[in-house]
Amino acid sequence: MANAFVGKFGAALKSHGGLRAAVRKFGKSRYVPVHLSAVAALKKYAETRNRLFPAPLMPASFLSEQGGRITEWIAQYTFAKLSQRIGLRAVAKGHGHGPRLQDMRHRFAVRTLIHWYRCGLDVERELPSCPPTWGTSM
Repeated sequence: MANAFVGKFGAALKSHGGLRAAVRKFGKSRYVPVHLSAVAALKKYAETRNRLFPAPLMPASFLSEQGGRITEWIAQYTFAKLSQRIGLRAVAKGHGHGPRLQDMRHRFAVRTLIHWYRCGLDVERELPSCPPTWGTSM
C-alpha cells in the first residue's frame, strides 16, 4: 500500500478525486479513489515541492528534505510516528504497535461491507464494484 504513496502522482492526480498510482506489485498501476480535499492538499504539496526542488535528485511524488525519494520504510515509520502523535498508537521508543499504513485499506473495505449489509444491499451483487485497491479481484 505504501508503494502508491511513494510513487509519482504528478499528472496522475485527477481533479475529480482519483489518483493513478504505479504500484510495484505485478507491475500494474491502480486507480486509487481520493477525497477531493486530499486532491487539493496533494496539489498544494506538489506546488510547494516543485518550488523547493525544481530539479530533484530523482522524480518522485514525496521527497525527503534532501530532495531524494522517500522509501517505503520511511513512509511506514513516519505514519507510525504520526499515529502516536494523534493517539492511534501508544507512545513508544520506536514505532511501537498499532495500525499500519496498509491497514487503512483494510479498514475501508470492512467498513464498506458493513455499510452494504446495514443498508440491506445484496453484497454479492455489489462486490464487482469494489475498487482494485482492495488487492483482490472479485
